[in-house]
Amino acid sequence: SNGYYYDGSTVAAIGDADLPSLEAVDFLSGYILGVESGSGRFVGSALNDATSWAALDFATAEGSPDNLITLIVDHLQALLFGEESTEIWWLAGGSGFPFARTASGFIELGIAAKHGVTKIDNSVFWLASDGTVRRLNGQTPVRVSQHGVEEKIASYASVSDCVAFSWTWGGHLFVAFRFPSAGACWVFDITTGEWHERSTYSENDWLVTDMAHCYGHV
Repeated sequence: SNGYYYDGSTVAAIGDADLPSLEAVDFLSGYILGVESGSGRFVGSALNDATSWAALDFATAEGSPDNLITLIVDHLQALLFGEESTEIWWLAGGSGFPFARTASGFIELGIAAKHGVTKIDNSVFWLASDGTVRRLNGQTPVRVSQHGVEEKIASYASVSDCVAFSWTWGGHLFVAFRFPSAGACWVFDITTGEWHERSTYSENDWLVTDMAHCYGHV
């Protein structure tokens, strides 16, 4: 329930009382953006100052009356994912809260899991509210999952704990969707357009939780 910042030498709590409890945060052009817990609102920090928040610096995703679940920033736009819909906002400038929804920036699909979204290959991939996996092409949510994968996902008792992450290896671009409570992990090879399952030896699930490229290694 608390926010923290790192100034290069120390970690300290954000003391501003106007900072609400946030479900997810990202960075866009000097602003920290966050989804407020249990509402359709998202908020923003002061410009280039993660410690300063104003009570009136917020907006509401109003295209559909569902709650916001998470957000991700891509191509200088904020994608706001709700339970049943998604909105695309940009830094419009002007007085007050400087963000506004883009023209036609409304998608009639939401997200099924707070951590079920990732970026790779100049695009965004997410586990959509209809149980499919989607790739954003412009403002169109293109279905990339296959019927067999969707059937397995639909059989899981819960998908809200899904975690998505992505990486590049051997000339292939991968997107993984882990379902910890179901003990399953599905991976989409963007390069070939094919899906496969992964698991750790003696386990049903793949115990890798994220990927990073560092010092020539993954």
